[in-house]
Amino acid sequence: MRKQILTCLWFACMAIFIVSCSSSVPKQTAFIPKDAFMVVDFNTASLAAKCKEGNINWDSLFSNALKNSDSEKATEMKEQLSKMSEAGIDFSDHIFTFIKMASSMVAGQNVTVGLVAGMKDAAKFEAYIKAQKNSTPIQKKDTYSVTVLNNELAIGWNKDVAILVYANPPEAKNAEEVVPNDGKSSLAALDQLMHLKKEDAVTALDDFKTLLKEKADILYWSNSEGIVNTIPVVGMTKLADLFKGMHTAGTVNFENGKVVASVKSYFGKDLADILKKYPSPNADMAMVNMYPAPLLGFMNLSFNPKVLLDIIKFAGIDGTANQYLSQAGLTLDDITKAFSGDMAFMASGFRISQKTMDFGGEKINYTKPEFDFIFNIKIADSASYNKIAAALMNRGLMEMKDGRYVPKNMDDGGFLMNGKNLLLASSDSIIQQYLANKGNTNLPKDISAGAQGKPFSLYIDINTILQQAPVDSSNSQSMALAKTTFKDFSSMTEKMNGNSVASHMEMHTMNEKENSLVSLINFFAASARELHQRMEQYEKGGMVDLDSVQQMAPDTTMPH
Repeated sequence: MRKQILTCLWFACMAIFIVSCSSSVPKQTAFIPKDAFMVVDFNTASLAAKCKEGNINWDSLFSNALKNSDSEKATEMKEQLSKMSEAGIDFSDHIFTFIKMASSMVAGQNVTVGLVAGMKDAAKFEAYIKAQKNSTPIQKKDTYSVTVLNNELAIGWNKDVAILVYANPPEAKNAEEVVPNDGKSSLAALDQLMHLKKEDAVTALDDFKTLLKEKADILYWSNSEGIVNTIPVVGMTKLADLFKGMHTAGTVNFENGKVVASVKSYFGKDLADILKKYPSPNADMAMVNMYPAPLLGFMNLSFNPKVLLDIIKFAGIDGTANQYLSQAGLTLDDITKAFSGDMAFMASGFRISQKTMDFGGEKINYTKPEFDFIFNIKIADSASYNKIAAALMNRGLMEMKDGRYVPKNMDDGGFLMNGKNLLLASSDSIIQQYLANKGNTNLPKDISAGAQGKPFSLYIDINTILQQAPVDSSNSQSMALAKTTFKDFSSMTEKMNGNSVASHMEMHTMNEKENSLVSLINFFAASARELHQRMEQYEKGGMVDLDSVQQMAPDTTMPH
């Protein structure tokens, strides 16, 4: 008896394990091809919960966005949205969208865009489709029903999923031929998805299944191999082999005061072997910290230039490249020896300057965005650099001034090679301040600390830039809201671990106590309303009346 009880418990545990594992893979993924270039998973339940916490009410948001619009049109759109929300689609489940790209010499470029959603009530969905004016009669296939909307979109469904697919028609064979979009390409693509074999679905990829286990508002998957194969010249060379198995998996989460994204890039064996052979060193943050003014942003990068040489050799084009360079007296080794692979770009002092230009004897005033900057590239071997500069001078691209090589006809900005660094800047004076090493970057502490020990880092002070951005009648309200919405953006990349590289990105919003999704929805809804009003004014042949554009931030509060 005891043995029977233990056996039953064992089977029960196994059943729970199997169910839990199977439920972690949404049924929608069985209809997404593994060679899709991009797949995005929207966790609609999580996104809706965060909107609700932020008092986002979709009905009032929609009404506010269409305020002052044609009342009949607005009512029709609102009713259509209401019907769609009750059309049998399971909006509490994950919704996937994907893009697949293919290319051939005969058919040309083919792009398929698909959206896959879970089905809650197939009968309700079919009734909704029948009510659409621009749809073809519903056809019953072997495992699904299908219709074509607006002669472009194929919509198929069964008891499990609803799939919307658009596939572009074949390219015309000549300039005179016009290929109509009759929906046949979309129907063919849909049929392939409905009969997708298990081994051809995206869930056949282990890294994708690992990604699905992550808790996130949005999951992102990109297949680099798929996009490379659509480039005819590259796809037919050995260079394409480097991208075999290369893909990117990422998560996006909306938190209070920030959007957080984590991305992991996976490399195939050949490319991973090259990157492991020449690992990226730590980027030198001293190149950034030397900057003499508060930074609006920076990019700091370090890599081994020999990586590029090995990639060129792998592709089998090193002979051709050296033959071309030999005409200027150079080799690939000269280029890889000249530079260390350390480079940094820093910018400050964004401003809008008033300028005047002479146009046919008439003075015309205009505004021009300007900023101070320095682009610093470390020199590894000055002799190799001078050899390259001399070759460029022989080609008329550089010239000798005061005993140093400078770009020819360089009127604005500064340029200096001091044996250790190649500096390109907005002015000579900022170069001299930079070399004096009196750093005054005023970077946030978390950015300075986070960039240490990383081969790549990036930072942009969005809000400071926005504060200087020009405001006119076309963007007054959305720009004002942008200044109270967006703060900054940062991105950091780790060193290679195994066959992958991890990156972390954050975009901060100004209201640290409000979920960033709510902040972004409020901004884009207000911008959409302003754009809608401007378009209506334009169609009427008049200018936008700013007095009629009152409070742009929509009323999104939930009713009590």
